[in-house]
Amino acid sequence: MNKFNKEIVIRITLITLGSILVVFLLGKLFWYQHVKAYSMTINEQGLEILNAYEFPTYLIEEDNCMRPYDIGDGVITFGPGITYQTEQDGINDINERFNTKYTLKNNCIDLDILNELQLEIMGAYEAVVNDIAIKKFHHFTQDQFNALVLMSYNSPALFEEEEFVEAILDDSTTQAQYIEAANNYYKQLNAYYDNPNTEEKNDGFGEGWYNRILDSSEVYFGLDYEFQNNDITKNKKTKS
Repeated sequence: MNKFNKEIVIRITLITLGSILVVFLLGKLFWYQHVKAYSMTINEQGLEILNAYEFPTYLIEEDNCMRPYDIGDGVITFGPGITYQTEQDGINDINERFNTKYTLKNNCIDLDILNELQLEIMGAYEAVVNDIAIKKFHHFTQDQFNALVLMSYNSPALFEEEEFVEAILDDSTTQAQYIEAANNYYKQLNAYYDNPNTEEKNDGFGEGWYNRILDSSEVYFGLDYEFQNNDITKNKKTKS
């Protein structure tokens, strides 16, 4: 190969590599814009709805703190539905995050810390819903997103169920179909836990879980909702 031909090959190679780089960078830019366009966060109203279930206000003590509690689901709960395998695990995590010195005896956690902890972990539950929106190029309204985070906070695995995912991606889905798709998932879980051969122990999912589905559906479809749980204001309307 003479010098002239070598220069042509080098130029073609550089042009090709440059084109690949441009395509790669444009792809990265498109994906960044796509993710940004489809990603959402729960708003203040959505957080209020969520905490109507996750923050048992009757457990708040006079000094504005709350102790860990056990609802029989195989884990220990701190504040707004934040769970750990053991109480010591939770205390260790909180002490590490916030430079506090809680112990098994001194275990009434300040509400400000519990609220901050919830905000720190909220992104994981928002991501469950956002991942579906991003992958399926589907825009949720703020009401819909709030309702779905209410469900993902309870059980992220629900969003791995094809029936439920298809329901929330179909704009023609009715409230009854939404409720049925979610209920079917919990019925399967109850059947699993009721099986005598199941080693994993859990009290199962009862009325409280089905009430959450009903409230979630009312928020999802922008209806006037009346909470079935806790003491939050009744008949309150959400806004997109």
